[in-house]
Amino acid sequence: MQVNAVGRIERLPIARYFYFVLTILALGYTIETMDTTFTGLVANILRVEWNLSYFEVGLLGSLPLVGYLFGAGFGGYLSDKFGRRKVFLWTLVGLSIFSGLRGLTPHGNWLLLGVLGALTYFFAGAETAVGTIYMNEIVPTRVRGRFTGWTTGSFAFGLVVGTALSLTLPIWGWRGLLLFTTIFAITGAIFRPLLPESPRWLEAKGKLEEAEKSLKVIEEKITREVGKLPEPEEVKVSPKREAPFYLLWTRDFRKATIMSWVAFFGQTAAYYGFYTWIYVLLAGKGFTVQSSIITVLISYSFGAVPGNLLSGPLADRIGRKKTVYVYLLGGAISATLLALSTTNLMVVVFLTLFAGFLNGAYPSIYLYVAEQYPTLARNTGLGSASSFSRIGGILMPLVFSAIYPLYGFSGVFGLAGLMLAMGGLIILFLGKETRGVLLERISMELQEDKLSTGGENKER
Repeated sequence: MQVNAVGRIERLPIARYFYFVLTILALGYTIETMDTTFTGLVANILRVEWNLSYFEVGLLGSLPLVGYLFGAGFGGYLSDKFGRRKVFLWTLVGLSIFSGLRGLTPHGNWLLLGVLGALTYFFAGAETAVGTIYMNEIVPTRVRGRFTGWTTGSFAFGLVVGTALSLTLPIWGWRGLLLFTTIFAITGAIFRPLLPESPRWLEAKGKLEEAEKSLKVIEEKITREVGKLPEPEEVKVSPKREAPFYLLWTRDFRKATIMSWVAFFGQTAAYYGFYTWIYVLLAGKGFTVQSSIITVLISYSFGAVPGNLLSGPLADRIGRKKTVYVYLLGGAISATLLALSTTNLMVVVFLTLFAGFLNGAYPSIYLYVAEQYPTLARNTGLGSASSFSRIGGILMPLVFSAIYPLYGFSGVFGLAGLMLAMGGLIILFLGKETRGVLLERISMELQEDKLSTGGENKER
């Protein structure tokens, strides 16, 4: 049976069904970054309430990223092996359980809070990698950048929602904020079973009957909305065995892997260093807790949200490569201006710019990295890059704890700017454009035996 999942997906009109899928996936990303805002605020509160040192605050911010590191890598591997749907059905469930347990942490036990944070972010890491790939594979190529960008771009809504909920801190306390994650995650998990498995993945695995069922679910929903569908073009995909991890380091993919890992590392280091320390940094500038929350809310609403929403359409218009390095280099410049700020107004203005570029870079990086690899290696490639980047997220809060007492606000944002500039430059010099390339063309560029043999014949 020749299912022709690729050809049938490519001829689909952009119907409301794709926005339904987008909404369900985006809710997971929103919950994840909503929780990120709580983590940074809680760290600053506990610094005072539990009398934590700057180093302990740094560890409290780093430990969750240890979980994210393993979650992104392990989740990516499992979804390539067992399916996208099977993995993301459980990610929000795990996230809700361990997030709730954090709110029950005994007073003063910051290490237990950090460990529970690591377990929470293990599931968040798997959620991010798998959700991106699912959207990447479920929509036609002509809107892949837009929809994948909007999916990961929903990170920004979590920042706004989380920061707005942080204003209830005097009512619920920091433990109540963490329980918000549990409530939202359980709600999101309820809708996940409504999504079918990726037909592209099923066909690539040779599971043709399951691919046919999954395609019919999608086609029937869209047909009820728009009427008869056009005839698909034939795009044949030969089933192949799983792609081993070392395929990423063979000649065809080595440069893309190095580029992806370094760019992702720089972005993530700046991102999580920023979100872990922003409230501590603003406190050092004389901002109260309430004024800090309002300042951060302004930067997310007028910086992070438009930065994220523009990323996907921009990637479809000017290309993935240009979009990524424009965001990364823009983030580097705005971080430098933020480091040089001398007034509160300058802090608000440049913090908003920084949040826009910093957050807008994430959707474009996830999209760009995912398009570097063939179907059966796509989540392994994206998951490993995302996983490696968490090392930057783990180290940066600790580095900030050492830099801040010596160089203050300026030193922290100066370093963040350097990390983003590093990522932007490696994309500029090593990246190749993937806009408009059919995902399966990446596989077809390989010799027929490259995936099935693990690439033994490529190194000569």
